[in-house]
Amino acid sequence: MINRLVVLFLALALTAGCASGRTSIKATDPAAKQVPKGDDYVIGVDDVLHISVWGQKDLNLSVTVLPDGKISLPLLGDVVAQRKTVALLREELTKKYTEYVQAPNVTLIVTGTASVRFDKRINVVGEVKSPQMVTFREGMKILDVIQMVGGFSPYASPNKTKIVRGEGEKAVEIIVKMKDLMKDGDVTQNVPVQPGDVVVVPESWF
Repeated sequence: MINRLVVLFLALALTAGCASGRTSIKATDPAAKQVPKGDDYVIGVDDVLHISVWGQKDLNLSVTVLPDGKISLPLLGDVVAQRKTVALLREELTKKYTEYVQAPNVTLIVTGTASVRFDKRINVVGEVKSPQMVTFREGMKILDVIQMVGGFSPYASPNKTKIVRGEGEKAVEIIVKMKDLMKDGDVTQNVPVQPGDVVVVPESWF
């Protein structure tokens, strides 16, 4: 199952890379900074949301979607926002706030976006606590990625962690011994990652 996911993500990344040579939008272009409008926009990590409840000033605030996909709100605590449309999240917040506010009128506006394309993220699959896509940042290494997804699950085989990287039309695998890094301090295993990498953590057979 994991191998199929890796193939799928690499295929999408390679397709995106080919397409970007013809129609890519540079980060410096005005279009790249444009805030998407409309209820169909799918919220992602690092997006900035302004949430307000009419007549409830203490509940009005701007929040950034954290790497775990959640936002933290007064009264409600942590709420998952990632991969939800604006309309869906607004509906969910309205239902949650009914426990505290009579007939809440919730407004949700995306005021800032990460503007990160698929090929600018790293996908983490397999035996980690929170498999997901994480936003690539300059200088990021494999340990940073593992920490962002909450670490390994109890069933992981850390020393068999691999980075699958697309190079042209081919994919290469880099084996990383994460146990040696985290337990024994072997810093040579803390290799840099690149945008579009797929990090695969297999299940231990023991």
